[in-house]
Amino acid sequence: MDGNLTILCSLGGVLNGLAYQGGLTQVLLVDRNISFLSLHNLIIDQYSIDYEFILVHIFVSNCINVDSEEAWKFVLQVNAQSPYINIYVTPPPSKNVSNIPACNVTFNVGPSSSHQVIPFTEEEHIVDDVNNDDENSDDLIENLNDEFDDSVDSLSTPGLFIGKQFENRSKFRSFISDIAIRRNFTCSTTLNNATGIIYKCNSSNCYWRVYAKAIGGGERFSIATLENIHSCLGGLTTGSHPLATTVWVKNQIIEKFEIISRIVHLML
Repeated sequence: MDGNLTILCSLGGVLNGLAYQGGLTQVLLVDRNISFLSLHNLIIDQYSIDYEFILVHIFVSNCINVDSEEAWKFVLQVNAQSPYINIYVTPPPSKNVSNIPACNVTFNVGPSSSHQVIPFTEEEHIVDDVNNDDENSDDLIENLNDEFDDSVDSLSTPGLFIGKQFENRSKFRSFISDIAIRRNFTCSTTLNNATGIIYKCNSSNCYWRVYAKAIGGGERFSIATLENIHSCLGGLTTGSHPLATTVWVKNQIIEKFEIISRIVHLML
């Protein structure tokens, strides 16, 4: 797989991408040699994220050969008052400018390509690895609805972050269909290969995050499924790369978008 990006592959390199008011610039960085979760942990562990940040879903490009024993460093910055996203790349000592190949970068700018993030606090509610029966799923849905209603009622509510995994597509479709009915959202029949969903709410917004995985597992996404989702949801997809596309669907009852600060990500 070839990485689909442009990056300054040099010590202290900086990559600037134009952000837009009311949303985020997506930076698509793809690499078969490192999982997103590993990269995310690297960023969180090595850098203190304690001020205004708005960030995107980041993958590393194949143009950078990331060895597990070497410490690549990525500083990812998007200040709420700045129109730019800055990505600082520091290779390990064994790498130098001469042996780092050229890379390409793609920016997708616009509401349909943005990745929304919410504050991550002790009051966050995280539910993951749920492969239970319908009764438990109903309880989760009810809890989600109650907390969503509370979050809409108060702008001071930090929001909720709920992750859920499903052992098969049937349970996934059943879950999203049930949620769709409650949320007046009717678009679930074409999610043929989708096996994961994250539902995010803050005081002003609710979003679906759908992971469409191709047969064979891993982090590979089905192009056909993504096309179906894109068509069904009226084009609200976050990019077009078959290995790094997720889908955000804005809840119909919420119209106002609010920029939220700080890096947050949960990989199902």
